[in-house]
Amino acid sequence: MKSSINLNSNLSIITKTMERIDRSLSTKVLQSLSANQIANLKAMNAKLKQKALVGQNDANKENMHQQFVREPKEHKAIRRQGHEPYLPSILKHLRLTATRNTARSDPFDSQSEINRRMRGILFNWLLEIQFKFELKSRTIFLAANIFDRFLEHEQVGRDQLQLIGITCFWIASKYEDIYPPELKELVHLCDQLYTSDDIINCETAVLAHLNFDFVFVSMLDAAELTFKLRGGEDKRIDEATRLVLHIFVFHSCTSSFGAFAVAEFARYMGMRILGMSQCDRGQLSDEQMESMESEFGVLVEAMKKDQLVALELKFKSLFFKLLYSAFN
Repeated sequence: MKSSINLNSNLSIITKTMERIDRSLSTKVLQSLSANQIANLKAMNAKLKQKALVGQNDANKENMHQQFVREPKEHKAIRRQGHEPYLPSILKHLRLTATRNTARSDPFDSQSEINRRMRGILFNWLLEIQFKFELKSRTIFLAANIFDRFLEHEQVGRDQLQLIGITCFWIASKYEDIYPPELKELVHLCDQLYTSDDIINCETAVLAHLNFDFVFVSMLDAAELTFKLRGGEDKRIDEATRLVLHIFVFHSCTSSFGAFAVAEFARYMGMRILGMSQCDRGQLSDEQMESMESEFGVLVEAMKKDQLVALELKFKSLFFKLLYSAFN
């Protein structure tokens, strides 16, 4: 800042000197000067103009430096850590709102033409799309939430299942991702089975039934927050936990367990998949463990039977370790 002031001061002095020389070069003064004196004044004026130009450039650079000066690394570290004191408050808020906008019951209890197996096949396909377009992980969780909530309001025929699935996925992607798939891409992914108007009309129906309200606490949110509160443990545990959470996307109604209970179970099961000797079950009761372990086993068997291997695209060897080790 000090150097910037000095530069501006020097420029002011140079400018005033140039003005005096210009006055000296007026017609009356020129008449009283010799040719050598006039030549010297002109040369001096040219040098001063060059100095003024260089000084102006230096002043501009200094101002730019002051404006965009890089923040010291230690300051950045402090700023990055600034959210940590708020994590307990965030956790408390999420626990209080964990039941907001969840399916109130198993939506397939009221459906006559579609069942859970069809849902599993549908979401395996949607997961492939998510990985193909490299969308956010949360997109598929929000799509599942929208899909289940919509089924509470409407009877869905088999011929409309894929349309509703891709529409819910599109809504979720537009809500979560910077670059969601384009409408023409969705039509192509459905093999031209539905038109653009079909998807838009379905989107209108879904938005109307759910009142444009898509705020909810996913099991992924719960897992990510508790992971941060633990200070960021082994990344292998985090990856294995995410694998288990994605498998629960195949389950039609995780609201019966609760987002935080599923997140704790996913971490426990992730540690089991990795072959760890001590697996932390958190605060899960024996009843919760038994219920979720039973459901998870059913999901894994369904994945084997129907060859639902979309998760292989993301989790690779960890996925096969789950299929052929943990539940043989």
